[in-house]
Amino acid sequence: MRRTWQPLIGMALVCAGAVTLVACSNILSEMPTQLGGMPAGTPERPAVAPAYPAVHDMPPPRATSVLTEAEE
Repeated sequence: MRRTWQPLIGMALVCAGAVTLVACSNILSEMPTQLGGMPAGTPERPAVAPAYPAVHDMPPPRATSVLTEAEE
């Protein structure tokens, strides 16, 4: 009976560790520098997350043409 609980306990510990790491990422930014927080002079996080760049927008066509064999 004990062997059937071991994988479940292991998974529960892994999940608890993952949640703890995620929580620490937010806490470290608010801790003093002496305790491992962000160093002095670190810029503040923006209040609004920046928009993602438009990756599907194509650039305008080039004004110059491709070089010919003679121009190379």
